[in-house]
Amino acid sequence: MNIKSILLPAIISLVAFVHCGKSEMQENIPSSGFLTSNLVDGDSLKLVNFFIPTSYDIEGSLAPGTYYGQKRRLAQLQEIKDSSRNEPIKWDIRAALANENQNMFKSDEAQGSENIRTKIDELNFDNGNTNVADDIASLADSLVQSSQANYRNIAANGTAGMITTGDKKRHVSANGLEYAEILEKSLYGALLYDQMVDDYLSDSQSGVDNEEGNNILSAEDYELYGTERQHKFDEAFGYFGADAATYPNQANSSNGDGIFLANYTFDFSDETEAMYGVNLAKATMNAFIVGRSVLKAGQGNDFSQESINEELFNAARADIKLYVEAGMAASAIHYLNEAITDESEAEKLHHLSEALGFIYAMSFNSDGRFTPEESHNALTALGWSTTDSSLNGIYGINLWEVSDEQMYAAIDIIDESFPGFKNAGF
Repeated sequence: MNIKSILLPAIISLVAFVHCGKSEMQENIPSSGFLTSNLVDGDSLKLVNFFIPTSYDIEGSLAPGTYYGQKRRLAQLQEIKDSSRNEPIKWDIRAALANENQNMFKSDEAQGSENIRTKIDELNFDNGNTNVADDIASLADSLVQSSQANYRNIAANGTAGMITTGDKKRHVSANGLEYAEILEKSLYGALLYDQMVDDYLSDSQSGVDNEEGNNILSAEDYELYGTERQHKFDEAFGYFGADAATYPNQANSSNGDGIFLANYTFDFSDETEAMYGVNLAKATMNAFIVGRSVLKAGQGNDFSQESINEELFNAARADIKLYVEAGMAASAIHYLNEAITDESEAEKLHHLSEALGFIYAMSFNSDGRFTPEESHNALTALGWSTTDSSLNGIYGINLWEVSDEQMYAAIDIIDESFPGFKNAGF
């Protein structure tokens, strides 16, 4: 079907959906209503030559398109996460991050030449400084070595070993750091989040400054990847971790048909919908679909069509960045709230480790609401080094001794960037 033959009905219905209930929303939005979608002001936008499917359909309406490398790295991260829960850990996680000899993984989905390490080495956030990848590799070594040496111990303040939360045993350092959680969430930031918001959603990748543009004839392999801008946008979607056909599922239940960032964006959508009128998961997926549809509508054999609906594309891109960041902020506050109310030290250590990981992960966004400096301030409130904002700053924290007052202080710092989040019931 020729996309140019499909005009405005779909986009009109979408804009009507976004506007629906706006007056009711604003009664409950605290502060400036910062979660209001950038897509709601449709009056000033050019809605031309448009079709919007109901899913991120890169095999149908939005075809061609693919994000194989992102799927493979997510599968690799899943195996690393799963292996880090075994005691003692016998796998070389540092080597797995680099996929040494390209034979580190068991699942078909994770096998291949791609690896996690090189993507962190090219970190857009710090201009390719490999220190972050080195720090994460060192954290992986600490996890493996401590697990092998101390898995028979019962953890205590000053003694590395095992804690028990529910029916799960977890390994912590002598300072109560659950290395596995901090490793996983650090990779959310340095791999998934940075690649998504600071790389593939940037002006030079999926945006207007991509030199090859949205032009069919200049694409590397249009029949496989689509145009260059479409391919970069697809890669951003791949790092989000959502099921293209079903996220979020209509019942808004289970895990929402997503993993990692998509899962945590989903987890607190009910609360943001109740307080702000914005369901994070639905709004993020809507923005991905709209943004990709703009690129599909604007593709051509020359550069004359590329600016069609560009304002709408930028609005969709802004929504994605906002709502994924909000999901991470909600996750951090949620785990701090859990740690404050936990009755056992083991639960407190587990939830504090998750909170630290999320706050650190949020620093990998050079233009977010929550700046790297604010991330460090929140971490410092919990005992992170005041002079070292890198991952190495975590080793000075003793989680056994973090007080409720410190956790409330960290929540307040996050709430300054996300007004009302501390009262949203996360």
